[in-house]
Amino acid sequence: VEARGPDLTLVTGDLLTRARGEETLRRLLPRLPRAYAILGNHDLAISRDPFVERTFLRDLSPVRLLSDEGVTIEVRGRRVYIAGADPRSKWARSRPQPADLAVTRDEADLRILLLHYPDLVPRIPLGAFDLIVAQHPSFTELRREDEWWGWARKNPGAPRTYTVTTSQSLPTLITNTARKAARKARARVASLR
Repeated sequence: VEARGPDLTLVTGDLLTRARGEETLRRLLPRLPRAYAILGNHDLAISRDPFVERTFLRDLSPVRLLSDEGVTIEVRGRRVYIAGADPRSKWARSRPQPADLAVTRDEADLRILLLHYPDLVPRIPLGAFDLIVAQHPSFTELRREDEWWGWARKNPGAPRTYTVTTSQSLPTLITNTARKAARKARARVASLR
């Protein structure tokens, strides 16, 4: 990842299964450029695995840890909003839900949501985000489709690998999203005349 120099690095949880791995994690985190992360169920010891230990990750500096919050950053001259949902929102309706983290198109050129559980995607209104990265490590393949979200597929017995497929680069995705928003804004203005 470090050698490729991506515009963004997005991590969707399960950083640790046991606290003893924290030293290794902290040694690797600085190698992730412009990284944003959320926690997963293993980080919080919400698992059937009897060996999972709760970790108390709060600060992952230099990686920005998001928990039911979002940040707006600039990427290649465009405003990119990145929101991260806490995995406990899957069960705890008292927590902010992923859809609650959305911002309007006027607030960002590209709106990204990080989710740990792909099965939360149907709870999110269509168009609330331009890109949803919903990856549970039990799934071995994640594809970002051309519309508004991707999908994950579990292959029993397959090694855990991560494949992100997109037909557009991040700068192209940002530019196309900004163009669509501008066209809609011009159409709204024209309809008011």
